[in-house]
Amino acid sequence: MQKIILLIPALDDTGPIKGAVALANALTHYFSDRYLVSVITLKGKNKNKIQINSNIDLVDLKSMGSFYEKRKFLLRKLQAETKPLIVFSFCFSADLMNAVLVGVSKRWSSVRANNLINYQFTYGKLFGLILAKIHYMLLMNFDKVFAISEFMKNFLEKEYKFSNISLLFNFIDELALEIKRMPVPNTIGETFHFVFMGSLCKRKRPELLLTSFVLLKKKLPEMEMRLTFIGDGPLKHHLSQTIEKEGIQGCVELKGHLTDPYKTLQNADIFVLPSESEGVPRAALEALFFGLPCIMRNVDANSEIISDSIRGLLFERDEDLVGALLEAIEFGFRRSEVSLIPQKYKMRRNISEIDKILRCEKN
Repeated sequence: MQKIILLIPALDDTGPIKGAVALANALTHYFSDRYLVSVITLKGKNKNKIQINSNIDLVDLKSMGSFYEKRKFLLRKLQAETKPLIVFSFCFSADLMNAVLVGVSKRWSSVRANNLINYQFTYGKLFGLILAKIHYMLLMNFDKVFAISEFMKNFLEKEYKFSNISLLFNFIDELALEIKRMPVPNTIGETFHFVFMGSLCKRKRPELLLTSFVLLKKKLPEMEMRLTFIGDGPLKHHLSQTIEKEGIQGCVELKGHLTDPYKTLQNADIFVLPSESEGVPRAALEALFFGLPCIMRNVDANSEIISDSIRGLLFERDEDLVGALLEAIEFGFRRSEVSLIPQKYKMRRNISEIDKILRCEKN
């Protein structure tokens, strides 16, 4: 059997970590006779529970203190392994740790987002740009780096001359989500219900969605419409003030963080995510899985998942979002009973692809 260690910063419900857990769960579900999977966290786990299969070994290094002590422990652990070994890291801190585990395993990573843009939103323009370039330079020395979209693969090959890049499309844990699927409620059709799910931060642009919704209501004063925000973040107070100022408390709701957001998500008609940058948004994949068409900005790989009008609409500029919301109403967008995820982003396809790659590595 082949040993695979997934190295992550913490076991939380952020997009990259949910991607790592989806990979671990799928490998141990479909190929439990081929792979032994461990998940190692550098900083522990938060209070939000993530479903992880019982046959996955979970190791937490939080109590070991310094980066040096954690590296020393990992080196001993990896050197003691007798099975073929791959360490697959996710996010900057885990990639940094993986980068210094030289000579004891094959080192893999996954580029989950457009770091050049995301890091500038998170850390400021100058430091974010420097950090993104350092991160890319680290990854160039790995044995294999996976891009989660065709857009990302082409970007890394063209702009940074990556020679170790492979394609493994982003996917969600469809097995875990399928048990949460609900029938389309009979009440759908009485109102148009828009939903946002994600961090309430500048990069995700929730305030643009709120102001666009206000303008839409003024254009269609007789139309019954609702807007629900699922998630927390630094803009929550600002959104709350805007809702009160506009007097729309009756049709806009800030749900905050939900451990299980899928009932709320499935009670909506249309998912909206006006982010300035996304890798391949997991929230959109989850919405598509439950049959919700999506409205998103035409950036990064969004055109790969919203490839036709059945799956939703893309808009270019901030001022175009109102028109996209209106167009969705005119098209009669509603939640479907079946998944709308494009074939290349489905879990079964991608887990079969990673299995092929792993078997080639073993041979």
